[in-house]
Amino acid sequence: MAEKLLTVRNVTRQFGGLTAVNDVSMTIYDNELVALIGPNGAGKTTLFNMLSGLLPATSGTIAIRHDGRFYKVSGKGATSVAQHGISRTFQNIRLFGDMTVRENIMAALNNQFKENFWSTIFHTPGYYRAERKMNDEAQKLIDRYHLTAVADSPANKLPYGMQRRVEIVRALATNPKIIFLDEPAAGMNPEETAELTKMIRQLRDENNLAVLLIEHDMSLVMSLAERIYVLDQGEVLASGTPKEVSQNPAVVKAYLGGDINAAG
Repeated sequence: MAEKLLTVRNVTRQFGGLTAVNDVSMTIYDNELVALIGPNGAGKTTLFNMLSGLLPATSGTIAIRHDGRFYKVSGKGATSVAQHGISRTFQNIRLFGDMTVRENIMAALNNQFKENFWSTIFHTPGYYRAERKMNDEAQKLIDRYHLTAVADSPANKLPYGMQRRVEIVRALATNPKIIFLDEPAAGMNPEETAELTKMIRQLRDENNLAVLLIEHDMSLVMSLAERIYVLDQGEVLASGTPKEVSQNPAVVKAYLGGDINAAG
């Protein structure tokens, strides 16, 4: 039976007199594919920002299992959250545009191959060993996720769908236990979305990690997610399997009275 990996308990975020996220609780288990959906303005990105340490919660707790025990990461900041095995992508791609694909991935690997200050300054043998290891690890990721042809191209010269792929691989390079994907299919054509769907499954299956994604493409969500949380006006409106959620009257109403399976 899968163990709990990430627990979110009664998390709230207020901005002055506005409550953007209100008393949200959720649980992600090892190796799960989970979607977070809801109408625009439901609080999804605010919740993601709290989960990844970019935004402190006003109240509530976020904890992740690390080395056999749970660590509270709410309020610890993005660096501490990343060190405990959480990585993410953004709705707006944030690659280092002038750097190559390889350099973007190596930048994410840097924390795993830290050398001390003096070895970096004087380029000691340890520095060169670490650099070779980083390059080898980057090459493995490049080969595995079909980036070989663009490995030495500047990231900002790549087609949009390929930039998304690079950003996800860069997130994977931090060796996470869970990856948060913020609207990964935004702006993609159907062919790119199909490739993305296969890639997300591959990420989960090959790396034994959990995936939590925000997504408006309901065909992707319904085909990929094992469980779904629905946010509306900052609160969890429903949760369950794709079938359960798609047949929930409150969820259908939140999507403007339409069919959630057809919502975009």
